[in-house]
Amino acid sequence: MGELGIGVIATCRASVPTCKITLQVRMQFRCTEPITMNDVVNNWRHRYTAGLRYMLTGKGLLSVGAGYAGAFLRTRPELASPDVQIHFLIFSTETAGATLHRFSGFMASACQLRPDSRGFVRIKSSDPSVPPAIQPRYLSHRNDCETIVAGLRKLREVMNQPVMRRYIAEERMPGPQCSSDADLLAHARSTRHHGLSSDLDLPHGRRPERGGRRAPARTRLREASRGRRLDHAHRSFRQH
Repeated sequence: MGELGIGVIATCRASVPTCKITLQVRMQFRCTEPITMNDVVNNWRHRYTAGLRYMLTGKGLLSVGAGYAGAFLRTRPELASPDVQIHFLIFSTETAGATLHRFSGFMASACQLRPDSRGFVRIKSSDPSVPPAIQPRYLSHRNDCETIVAGLRKLREVMNQPVMRRYIAEERMPGPQCSSDADLLAHARSTRHHGLSSDLDLPHGRRPERGGRRAPARTRLREASRGRRLDHAHRSFRQH
């Protein structure tokens, strides 16, 4: 900050000035039946009906978040807790925030819960209106590469179960031709979507210090993180 002419009034003693952001890798499917959100949004009668239902009752498709269902999985049996979370989304798009497909479709995704890859967030200017430099450095650690590939394979196992297989006309992305570890890793690297969980490496209980004072850790999420990272599969987080 000194290089940008910004005076320091509070220091944050991070163990390493880095951040971790969970990467969410999606698979895209064409549905055998017109029962997805794509079908609702692309039909004006269904679209207005869904809107009216939400306005009058607060229920229906518009009350549902992007991830309709999910699960925590272990990619290796010897792990003490799940290392991958999968999500099921009742719509399909090419990219996050894009227009829904005209056909019946849905998506499923896998994300690593505790990534080892570390990126950074840095200011570029003393002007607060200038966006910061953000570099997550996804999949820069070997363990992350192996875990996300294993997670995608686990996701495929789930989607190939008879109860799900009946609704899949085809896997559109990455497609059945994407079968090797190298292919799946290349698909993961091409993704542009990430999860919401990110954190700065801070010693347990540390907050920005003023005058050398150390603030105690009180929040549930900080307790669940065990001072290092947020563990979505930990019992304290109550997400499973």
